[in-house]
Amino acid sequence: MANPAATERKLTRDIGFAFEELIYYPATRTLVLGSRELKLGSRAGAILHAFLSRPGEILTNAELFAAAWPSTHVEEGNLRVTINALRRALQDASANLRLIDNVVGQGYRFTANVERLDSWSELGPKASNDGAPISSSLPLPLSRIVGRAGDIGDILGLLTRQRLVSVVGPGGTGKTTVALAVAHRFQEGIDAPACFVDLATISEAAMVPHVVAATLNVSLESDRPIGSLVDFLCRKNLLIVLDNCEHVIATAAELAEAILGGAPNVKLLATSHEPLSAQGEWLFKLQPLGFPSDVEELTMETALEYPAIELFVERAMSCNQNWLMGERDLPAIAEICRRLDGIPLAIEIAAARTETLGVSELAERLEDRLKVLAVVRRTSVQRHQTIRKMLDWSYELLADAERVLLRRLSIFAGSFSLEAAVMVAGDEYLNPFAVREGVASLVRKSLLHPSSRAGTIAYRLLESTRLYALEKLGEVDESLRVKRLHLDYVTDVLRRAEHEWQNTRRASWLEAYEPILGDARQALAWAFSENGETAPGVVLSALLVPLGLQMGLVDEFRTHVERAIQHARELAPPELLAEMRLNLVYGILNQNQVRPVSFNEAGLVRAAHLANKIGDDRFRIEPHMVSAAFNLGMGNYAVALEHIEQAMELAERVDDDIAKLGVRRVLAQISHFSGQHTRAAELAKLVLQHPVVNIPVAYGSVQVDRRVSMRIVLARTLWLEGKGDRALAVIDDAIELSKEDGPMALCQVLALAACPILLWRGENERALERTMTLLDAASRYTLGHWHSWGKMFHAIIQNRTTGDASSVAGLVAPQGSLQQETMATLLCPIQQAAYGASERIIERSWCTPELLRVDAELLLETNPNDTLAAEKLLQKSLEIARQQQAVAWELRSATVLARVWMSGGRDNEAKALLSSVRERIAEGQGTSDVSVADKVLQTLA
Repeated sequence: MANPAATERKLTRDIGFAFEELIYYPATRTLVLGSRELKLGSRAGAILHAFLSRPGEILTNAELFAAAWPSTHVEEGNLRVTINALRRALQDASANLRLIDNVVGQGYRFTANVERLDSWSELGPKASNDGAPISSSLPLPLSRIVGRAGDIGDILGLLTRQRLVSVVGPGGTGKTTVALAVAHRFQEGIDAPACFVDLATISEAAMVPHVVAATLNVSLESDRPIGSLVDFLCRKNLLIVLDNCEHVIATAAELAEAILGGAPNVKLLATSHEPLSAQGEWLFKLQPLGFPSDVEELTMETALEYPAIELFVERAMSCNQNWLMGERDLPAIAEICRRLDGIPLAIEIAAARTETLGVSELAERLEDRLKVLAVVRRTSVQRHQTIRKMLDWSYELLADAERVLLRRLSIFAGSFSLEAAVMVAGDEYLNPFAVREGVASLVRKSLLHPSSRAGTIAYRLLESTRLYALEKLGEVDESLRVKRLHLDYVTDVLRRAEHEWQNTRRASWLEAYEPILGDARQALAWAFSENGETAPGVVLSALLVPLGLQMGLVDEFRTHVERAIQHARELAPPELLAEMRLNLVYGILNQNQVRPVSFNEAGLVRAAHLANKIGDDRFRIEPHMVSAAFNLGMGNYAVALEHIEQAMELAERVDDDIAKLGVRRVLAQISHFSGQHTRAAELAKLVLQHPVVNIPVAYGSVQVDRRVSMRIVLARTLWLEGKGDRALAVIDDAIELSKEDGPMALCQVLALAACPILLWRGENERALERTMTLLDAASRYTLGHWHSWGKMFHAIIQNRTTGDASSVAGLVAPQGSLQQETMATLLCPIQQAAYGASERIIERSWCTPELLRVDAELLLETNPNDTLAAEKLLQKSLEIARQQQAVAWELRSATVLARVWMSGGRDNEAKALLSSVRERIAEGQGTSDVSVADKVLQTLA
C-alpha cells in the first residue's frame, strides 16, 4: 500500500515554475528561494499561476478575475490589492525585483523568463553550509512578512558591523519573525550557518546554555556549561539567534558576554522585551506597524501604503476566501489598526475574526478586545495564541511592585508624565523614588512607551496592554482609590490650564492640554457612575468645558454640561461656583442653536442666583457679562447695555483690570450694535492694545479670541464709515487669526463680518465662497446657530444671482434678533415686507437707518404717489445715520431721496445732497452702492 504522505509530496512537487532565482509550486502555493519557503494566499497564488502559465502575455482584468474569483463578482479594488500583495511577496523573496507590469487600459503582464519544472529534484532547496560541521536550524516563515523590509535591512546592517544585536519591543510586534528574516538573509549573504534557539520553552535560567548546546548538537560539561559551550564555539563561524530572552535575561546576558569574549567569529541576534544590558550590545527597538491617523482622504491605494492595513487585508483575505474588501471598509479597518496600536499579532488575530464578525462589527466590538481577540492560532507558540496569553506572559515576568505599578498606570487613558505617575500610582508601598524606578523598568521591558512632547517626556501604555492591566486593577481593592486619585490629578491639570490660559497663546495652550481630554472623559464617566463621586465630577466638568469648546467639541460638551447641571442641583452641600459657570456655559451653548431659548431656559437666571449666594462681587461680574452677550445676540440691546454697565460697576468696585478688559470687550460689541459706532471702535482698539494674551475664562465665558471679536467690530464700523476696502483687510486678518482660535471664532467672523459686508458691497461671488466655508465649519462642529446664518446667506445669494424668489421663501430668523436685522439689510423691500424683516425698528439699532430706508422704498413701490411719507422716512434715516456716523447707510438713503426729489423736479437739491455724501466715501469704488449713486449723479450732471 502506498504511503499517503509520500504520495502527497510527489503530487505537490511534481509541477513547478522557475523564474529568476525563485520556484513556484502551484499545488501548495509555495514560493521557494534556496532554503526559504513562503506560502501565498489562494488569490495571489491563483493569479501568479495564471501569469506563469502565460509568461510575457497581457492578461486582462477579466481573465485575472476568472482565475482568482471564478464564481464571484468583486470590486476592481480587490484585484489591485491582490496584485500589490503578490508584487511585494516577489520583491521580498527576490531582491526587490519588479516582475508584474501594469499595461494601461489592457491589464497586467509577467515579465520574467519562466521555465516549467517536472520534478522537485531539478531545483530543490540548496544544501546550506557546504558541509560545515554546524548546520543551519532556522525555521521557515509561515507567511509573507509585511511592512518590515526597512527594519530587516537596518538590523542586517547593524549585524554586519556589530557582534551582538538585540531586537527589543513589546509582545506581538513580530520580533521573532523579523529576527528570523534577518538570520536567513545573513546566512545567505555570508554563506555561514545560523541557528535558532527558542528560550521560551525553558523555565529555569540555568538551562539557557544547555538549550543552545542541544540546538548545536553538542554536549556540555555539567560543572562549567557556559565555558564548555564557548570552547566549542571558539573556532566556529556562526550566527546564533537567542529568541525570547526576557524571562532568563540575566543568564542570557552572561552567556552573550562569554561568547563575545571567547568566540570571535560568532555573532548573536537576541530578541527580548528588554535589553540584555550586556557589554557590547547594540539595540534595535522594533516599533509597531504604521497606520493612518486620518481616514477622511483614504483610498484603496493610499490605504495599502500603511503596513498595518496591508497586513490586516492580506491576512483577512487568506483566512476568509469569501471576504471581499471595498472602499467602504477602509475607515473601519483603519480604526481597527489604530485601536490595536499597529501590533502585528493583534492585527493578525483580528483579521481572522472577519469571517465571523465582519469588519464593521469587529471595529465596534474592539472595546472588549481581550475577548474578541481570543481566537486561538494553533500554529503559534502558546503565549502568542491569543492576546490575553501574550499579555499573561509579560505580566507574570514582572516583579510584584512592577505589577502594582502597571495596574495603577492603566487608569491613564492616554499619555502621562512622570509627575502624574507619582501622584496617581504612589503611596506608602510605592514611594516617589519607587514609582520613578518602576516607570524606567517598565520602559526597558517595552510595556511603557516614552515619547517627547512639548519638550517633556510622556509615557503611554499600548491600548491592549492598558485594558488588560485595567482589568487586573478591577480585581484588587485599590481600584476606587486609584480612580479618585486620577480624578484629582485631572482636576489639578485643568486648574493649571485655567491659570495659564491668560498668558498662553491658544495653539500652545491646546498643545499642552489637549492630551488630558481622554483622561478627563474617563474621570467624568467614573465620577457620575454608580460608584463614583458626583461633587468632584461637577467641579471637573466646569473646568473641562473651556478645553472642549476650544477644540470645537460643541455637541459632546453640551451633553457634559447638561449632565453636570443635573447632578449639581442634587448636591449637598452645593458646588456654587462650578454650578454657576456650568449654567453660564449652558446659556451660551443654547444661544448658538437654531431654536432660540428664553433667558430663564438658558440657565442665566439660575447663574445670577448662584453668584449672589456666593456673595463675592468678583463672581457677580460673570453672569452680567454672559447675560449681556446673550441679550446682544437676541437683539435686546437696551437690556444688554444694562447688564454690561452693571458688570463694569462691579469690576471697578473690585478694581480688577482684567475684569474691566472683559467688560470693555462686550461693551464694544453692544455699542456697535446699538448704533454707537465711534465709541465701539475706540473700545475695540483699547481692548486690542491690552498686553494680556487671553481674557480669563471667568471674564469671557466661551468667547473667541479678542483679537478676532474686536476686528469684527472694527470691520463693521469701518464699512459703515465708508471705508469698505480697509474693512475687508481687517476681515482677512480676523479670518487668519480665527484659524488659530477655532471653529467658533471662524464662524463668527464669517457670519458677522465677511459674508454681510461682501453682500452689502454687491460682491456675490466672493460672498458665496465665504458662505460655503461658514456652512462647512458650522456643520463639522455642530454649530447650529451659525449654520442657520450660512443657510440664510446662501439663499440670499441664490435669489440675487438667479432671480428665483423661492430660494428665500423658507428663511426664518428669531423675531427681533441680530440675524433677523441682518437679513432685513440684505433682502429687497418686497421680500423684507413678506417676511416681516423690518417690523421692529429700534431707535438705537445699528441698522435703524437702513430699515427706515427699506420702509420708504416699500412705500414707494406699493404707493408711488405717497412721496411725502416716504421722504419723511428717508429724512429720519439720514438724521440717524449722521448721528451714528454711518456713511454707508447715509449713501443708500441719500440715493433714494435724490431720486424722489428728481421725480418732483428738485434736481439741484438732489445733486447737493447726494454729492455731499458721495464725496465722503473714498473707498469701495465700483461696489454696488457707490455705482448706483454715481449713475444718479451722472443723470443730474
